[in-house]
Amino acid sequence: MAPALQALGLLLLAGLAVGVQYEVRGNIDLIRSYDIHPDFYDETFFTEKLEKVSKRIADIIGPDFKDFFVFDYKIHGEDTTVFHAHLSLVSNPSISRQDIIDRIVATDDVQIYFLRQNEFEVKEESVSRFRAVRPDVSSCLHGGILLPNATCSCLPYYSGANCEVVSCRNNGIGQNGRCVCPPGIYSSHCEARMCVTKIDSVVDFSSQSFIIVINTKTSMAFDLSTIIEKVQVLFTDYQSQGIVVSSYIATVYRYSNSVYFMETVTFTTSDDLVKYLQSVTVGPGTVGPQNEDQPTLDAIYMAQSSQITMRPKSFVYVFADSENTLDPTPSTLLSNTNESMVIQQTLAWRNKIVLFISQWTATPIEPTGNHFDVLRRVITAVHGDLLIIDKTELEDVFNHLLFYYIGGQNTFVQYYNNVTKSIPILSDAPTQSTYVMLSVENGASIPNVQDSSGKMLTPLAFGKRYSLFRVYQSATDSVTITGDTLPLHNTRVWFTSPDDVLISYSDDDTVDNNYAHTFNGFRQRPSVYSSFATTTALTISRLDSYNSSVILPASAFAAKDATCVFQYKLSAVSTCIPGPFVHNVVVGATDGNKYRAVPGYCFTPDTHVAPLWSCINNGTRSGVASCNCAANWGGLHCEVPKCLNGGTPDKFPNGNGHGNCICPFGISGSFCEILTCATTSPDTFQSYNRSFALVVQNSLSANQALTGLNKGLKFMLNQGQSTDFEDFVLTTFKARTINGASVPDITSSKFSSASAFINASTDDGIGYSYSPKGFQPGLFAVETTLKSMDYDKSSIFLFTDSDSLMNETSLDFTEIIQKLVERQIEISIVIIPPYGSSDLCPTGTFFQIYEDLAVKTGGNLINLCQPYTTSGDPVSNFIASYGSTHHHTEVITSYDIMDCNLFLSRSFYISSSTNHVYVVVYSPTIASFNASVIDVVNAGTTQYLVPDAHSVPFFASYQIKIAAGSSLQYVLQLNGSSPGQCYVRVTEQSQFSAYLGFSPDPSFDLFSKDLTYGTRQQPVLHLSSTLQSDPIVSMSAFDVQDNFVFKDTFTKRTSGCKYEYIMKNEFACHKAGDSFIMETTITTNEVTIMRTQRAFCMDLVGCINGGIMLGGSCQCINGYTSIHCEYPVCQNGGTVDDFKCLCDAKHDGATCQYTKCNDWNFVETHDPREYNFQQIVFVVEVNTKNMVLPGTLLQKNIQSFVDATDDVNVPKQYTLVTFDDTNIRVIVSSAQKDVFVAAFQKGVTVGLNTPDKVKGLEAINTAYSTLVDLPGIVYVFTTSPSASSVAAVRQRYGVQVNVVWMGTDLTPVNINYYYTAIARQSNGRILSVNPLNTQQILSALTPSVLENQLILDDAAKDCTSGVTFRFPVGNLATTLTLVATGTGVSVTVTDEKNNNVDLRNSSTFTDVNTLIRTISTVGHSGGTWNVVVKSSSNCFLQARVNSPLQVIPRFTNDQGDDFGSGTPRVGAGSFPESYITFRIMDSYNSDSNNFGSSISVIESADTDPETPWATTTNFSNTTVLVRDPVGCASQFVTPLISWTSTYMKFIVRGKDSNNNNFQRTFFFNKSGNKADCQNGAGVDTLGFCLCDSNHWGSLCQFRYCKNGGVSAYGLCDCPNGYFGQFCEQYLSA
Repeated sequence: MAPALQALGLLLLAGLAVGVQYEVRGNIDLIRSYDIHPDFYDETFFTEKLEKVSKRIADIIGPDFKDFFVFDYKIHGEDTTVFHAHLSLVSNPSISRQDIIDRIVATDDVQIYFLRQNEFEVKEESVSRFRAVRPDVSSCLHGGILLPNATCSCLPYYSGANCEVVSCRNNGIGQNGRCVCPPGIYSSHCEARMCVTKIDSVVDFSSQSFIIVINTKTSMAFDLSTIIEKVQVLFTDYQSQGIVVSSYIATVYRYSNSVYFMETVTFTTSDDLVKYLQSVTVGPGTVGPQNEDQPTLDAIYMAQSSQITMRPKSFVYVFADSENTLDPTPSTLLSNTNESMVIQQTLAWRNKIVLFISQWTATPIEPTGNHFDVLRRVITAVHGDLLIIDKTELEDVFNHLLFYYIGGQNTFVQYYNNVTKSIPILSDAPTQSTYVMLSVENGASIPNVQDSSGKMLTPLAFGKRYSLFRVYQSATDSVTITGDTLPLHNTRVWFTSPDDVLISYSDDDTVDNNYAHTFNGFRQRPSVYSSFATTTALTISRLDSYNSSVILPASAFAAKDATCVFQYKLSAVSTCIPGPFVHNVVVGATDGNKYRAVPGYCFTPDTHVAPLWSCINNGTRSGVASCNCAANWGGLHCEVPKCLNGGTPDKFPNGNGHGNCICPFGISGSFCEILTCATTSPDTFQSYNRSFALVVQNSLSANQALTGLNKGLKFMLNQGQSTDFEDFVLTTFKARTINGASVPDITSSKFSSASAFINASTDDGIGYSYSPKGFQPGLFAVETTLKSMDYDKSSIFLFTDSDSLMNETSLDFTEIIQKLVERQIEISIVIIPPYGSSDLCPTGTFFQIYEDLAVKTGGNLINLCQPYTTSGDPVSNFIASYGSTHHHTEVITSYDIMDCNLFLSRSFYISSSTNHVYVVVYSPTIASFNASVIDVVNAGTTQYLVPDAHSVPFFASYQIKIAAGSSLQYVLQLNGSSPGQCYVRVTEQSQFSAYLGFSPDPSFDLFSKDLTYGTRQQPVLHLSSTLQSDPIVSMSAFDVQDNFVFKDTFTKRTSGCKYEYIMKNEFACHKAGDSFIMETTITTNEVTIMRTQRAFCMDLVGCINGGIMLGGSCQCINGYTSIHCEYPVCQNGGTVDDFKCLCDAKHDGATCQYTKCNDWNFVETHDPREYNFQQIVFVVEVNTKNMVLPGTLLQKNIQSFVDATDDVNVPKQYTLVTFDDTNIRVIVSSAQKDVFVAAFQKGVTVGLNTPDKVKGLEAINTAYSTLVDLPGIVYVFTTSPSASSVAAVRQRYGVQVNVVWMGTDLTPVNINYYYTAIARQSNGRILSVNPLNTQQILSALTPSVLENQLILDDAAKDCTSGVTFRFPVGNLATTLTLVATGTGVSVTVTDEKNNNVDLRNSSTFTDVNTLIRTISTVGHSGGTWNVVVKSSSNCFLQARVNSPLQVIPRFTNDQGDDFGSGTPRVGAGSFPESYITFRIMDSYNSDSNNFGSSISVIESADTDPETPWATTTNFSNTTVLVRDPVGCASQFVTPLISWTSTYMKFIVRGKDSNNNNFQRTFFFNKSGNKADCQNGAGVDTLGFCLCDSNHWGSLCQFRYCKNGGVSAYGLCDCPNGYFGQFCEQYLSA
């Protein structure tokens, strides 16, 4: 389609012309189609081109040129650009219109198609002349839903990026999203449907269109002039024949040197058509071997397919003087070739084509070859005429021939036959004129025509190659075509008649009507429409179009259902001869047989093969029914994305930033494969440099036990020559008494060399001195030491003989643990006996704080204050042996063993056979150990380990000697010398380190090295070295007692992250101030590496999850509890795990507060459309005395109602149903306003009957059957009591009924009970109106098309003193409409601030018993309004608002159902119960006014529609449950609600986004019936239909269609070549 380029400039009418201006359309080589294509359009470049175009036109015109302004461009054909412009000349120009044409025609680069002088000059002021429509989608048309990926989910039969393209089946004509259908078809898109009801306008031949198609190449100049001069004769002929012409359609076309121009316009008057033709120009045709050929069939197709004003049974007059451009190979395939399309559309619309090929006598056309044959084939198929005439004969054609065509009904046709034949004359009446038309082509003579007596007939009109004869059946019952040598000739016999027969075909017997053609190869049943009022019999045979032989004998007919438009059916036929044929129709009527020759065509459908198993997304088929899918895809057809890193498949992929998957926060990529850090952590990593710190209690009591300290250091540091450490820290501490108080005395020194450090660690350097007996500041010394240590992964040796001054519960102690864990610093604590004597060890203490420090940080504790035996100094031995091997090691694994007797570890891996690997063991109580390791793979290979650290009790360090061929996977076996607890680490000297941290989501590189209590975060890792191949990284978590907690794997992040690996799932710690163990396994193709680290569980400060700190404690909200509001209170059976609720399968949400949906109705979720009625149905009583005045006023004012309610964005379908006491007629149903109004004014008839009862209720039921577009609104105008019709009272989804009662008794309570019930349960109105006020009430009802939400519908029995009705009005409402009824009714209104509302400017309608007031609520805040209604008896009040806050209910048998039924099924099952779901429209959208709106309760009560005050029992107030706001369209659901009466009233209450109260009122009755379920479906206990696998819908009314079929109106609309109930069958290729 052409891009929608439009002028943005202001067009100003300048009054009487100061110059001469022409409207011009043409083509110039400078502008190509790609210049205006949205993908290539460039404003600056295009403006430059327009300037060149203007200059070129100026050169052509000469000095008279003033301006050339292009205001539009259209693309014709595939790539021809046609400009629409204004050409302005100077005042009193010297050149004429013809001069302009001649000058342009003389050029090679410019063509002109249309030139008309404007009466006034139009001036332009523009900034930007053109706006290209870009492919970006921001809105969807025609009910399409804009999805989050910026694509439209279009309804069936709509396509295009914005759903802007409407597809009309059966050659319907689309415009503004609607389809105008060929005769006999009534549906939204001209698709087939079952019989529902007869609509008069569906087959309406009361008017025709005048359709003319003219080729405008230069050789057609004479023809064009003749047509302009003589076409008015034809208009007069139509008037003479009594044929109403409702529209005039013209198509002009020309093909020249690959430039393609074709334009179709429509007019309402013949004068406008003539004026248009007078402005059309001619120009040269194509230059080349086929310079005569023109796209005539394209033009015919365009003339019949683009104008919604086209009426059926019209003549298409085609004027050309050349063959068709294309010469398709003869084919009967149903295809999109112009031949096939023209045949299809002409048959569907029952039009007739008359094709005039003109020629000059001196240069006759040569009608040979397929270029001409294609025209012959089309004319034969549609029963038209192809007449070759001399150009000089064209005037006679208008003057003497075409008059007789008008209104003709064929009784005989035969094409291209050269044999003698006798043709019966079969007119409807014996004295009726019958016309016999004979035509031949060049070089042939017209055959003779004789009557039944042998008399030669004289032609009525004739030319060189055609003759028209007139005969009468009363004079001759046949004519004979004779001649010595008969040439090929065409014969057509017709007479004028309004009555006709239509024939349609379908493979489904339930269809009313469908195709105007049939197919060869599968079963088709003909259906027949007869306009004859008294059809008693019907036979149809098929005749050959070329020789009239019978190719299918006549078959018996049978009547169809009374609701069918096509009233009769014939026997089904499965085969036919492809190509054209004649339906030879004989209609038996009470006044004799009637004969018609109806065109028929047998198409060859597409053939198909069984579809191969499809594999999409670059998958390849494997075998018969499986796929080898590409990376990241799975599913049977590779349709399911494999989402990584916790992503889930996106229902709206690939658009507006969407990939194939919905990714967790911090993850991106189409498959959630991209994990990028927003900011990079400042951390630096070095795994080699180390610090060594010595923390020594330098009291006199410690000196004796530490006499070997310096000796051990010398051995450890190679007499001061060691380079293992980058620096050294010596910290001494003791307690001193100052002013009677114990204070710490701590000195810390830093050394850069081992020798200096050794020298400072002598007794003199340490400086032992007096310190009081008791607690010592050892941990404060550690705290000071940590501040001096530059490198992580270092070590501290602490020696003390006393407990710490620091309390284990103090924050300082927690911070020390935190720092040691964060920096992975190993602390070894040696408890020495005071003065070297265990007798002086303190009693009553086990140095628990030091033991806890060692356990929580992964260090060592050696308590020499316990009994032990040893050889040598344990202090010196420990430093010398362990000090020499512990540094530059990485922990492989660690174990907290409750009983060291016969311990067998889990397996661990050593990364390299060349690494030094150690097993380190300590125990608070066990003095010695035996250890061995077992090779897991090489079973039975056991190595008994020898301790390195001799003479150190309670501690052992073993080196594992790795044998050749070792698998490097081991388990450790350990036996203590006595029962008791011990702690084990396996380490290896390696520069490969793993650094641990935590992040709340993948976008954080590192949030903290600690995990905060009460939160859930993902562990992150940095590996210090790049491995040879990509590793698989997993991690197991253990608590401080070595209990397994958690295991998960890691994903590598893509960029911007120093901590490149992140765990897939979140993790939580449960004991603040404690540590836990994280054991990492890194596996590649070459190696397995294990690293184990401690992590710290940091205490939480403050309140989380919305909690508020008040009075020093957290006040929790949103369903959380505990000290920090860290624990959720799980609902609906959920359980807490890791501070998160684990919900059952039916619930989700942070506290399992949401009810989950089984399947997300995602289209409805994103449906922002406000309630806008699509179809408006008038149900009007006619032919009765009381309706004379109302009917007359309705006729007079219907035009204004239609003009006020029609919406170009939401086009309306208008319908009229009339009724009296005997008949119900559907007069018209049309999307064309003029068609509806004209039919309304004719169809609302008046009479003086005074029946007791009329068919009003039954007419409402008929109105329901006319609805093709929902929602619909019905207006009933009636004055007479109605006969009962229970079926009419059944509640219908999506239909609002408004009853305007104009009877003699206008008392509201006395109106028919059923009318009241129907109106009230549909949220409609019941209005008693004086007939004198018909015009006013019609005007007052106009806004009802947009009043979308009923908030109050209530009544009171006694309103004499005034009754106050209260209801909330939210501040989102723009108008409030009140409808008050009662005897002598009046109202007063106060707003939310209790201010009186002035109703003088809000009067919409006033009658003695009915008041309608529309009040603007803009500027009001939300709150409660009060309306006082007074009446001399009872009174009724309805309140409605126009508001974006729209509540849409559904009914389900499952709280998780997100689709549901629009009406309750209560009454159809064993239990009168249902769940009700509610959707607040557009509330999912954070930009919407409704975001955050909620529903809290639903009130229900029994009610009586007629006297609501009489029954208010069984009142209940039910809490509404919240559903998953992300996975459900309807966000709220009730518990199971019981219906306690036939009619029930429901009031829904909630809060809008501004926290204002709102309410909505609904009426739902208990009228469900098992019989409603279609296609054999049963019901469940709640009455919901149980569909089989082939059907769906709330009533199982829709079919599941296969092979691309579309489910519509309970049928499957199948693509070409497929058939069967479900499009499951096809003809095999």
